[in-house]
Amino acid sequence: MKKISMGLLAVGVLFFLASCGSEEAIEKMGSATEETTSESEILSVSSESSEEIGVTEEDVLQKVIDQSFSDEEQGYTVTVQEMVTNIPGKREGDNYEGELFGVAIKVLVASTEKKLSSNFRGDFKLQVGNEVVKPLSYFSYFSEYAEEQEWKQLDSSVRSGETKEGWIIFALNIAEMDTPLTFRCDRSEIPVTVIGGDDYTIPAEEFSIELK
Repeated sequence: MKKISMGLLAVGVLFFLASCGSEEAIEKMGSATEETTSESEILSVSSESSEEIGVTEEDVLQKVIDQSFSDEEQGYTVTVQEMVTNIPGKREGDNYEGELFGVAIKVLVASTEKKLSSNFRGDFKLQVGNEVVKPLSYFSYFSEYAEEQEWKQLDSSVRSGETKEGWIIFALNIAEMDTPLTFRCDRSEIPVTVIGGDDYTIPAEEFSIELK
């Protein structure tokens, strides 16, 4: 009996509220619920838009190049064997916010004729459109992917009679993903000392291979 009385009392209260204009309060409660839902949706969209955008391993592209140039003055041949682009870099704790991607070049440097006693001299660079990018220390920025592929960084110290092979990695901005790329080797002039003869200077020279 008490349960029935309480139920009737509840119905009576609801009827009384409805008769006293509580529809407006109910409508306000409904609109407040809708506003809360819409705000949560906005927050969800905002959260999604603030997520870091960058390349992933699914974007990685590989291309066989297999082109060479020879520096006859030094007696070396440089072969660009392969190019891998769209390499993802570090994600946590970096200063680039996922805006960089890597371009890796597999290079073989071979001594073809002993002309100089010094190491191979040449600065490898990547021409991106009209700009030139140096590799600097970006190999470490893409080290996770490089380690997965078991890549070895190119040892630039190649002496006469040696052949060395390895990878060079350049960092590019995400906006430059579709920009034409050219591999360059700029060699400055080389002074040569000749014992018992006349010293001379090998003039500077530039070499290039179009990649894409």
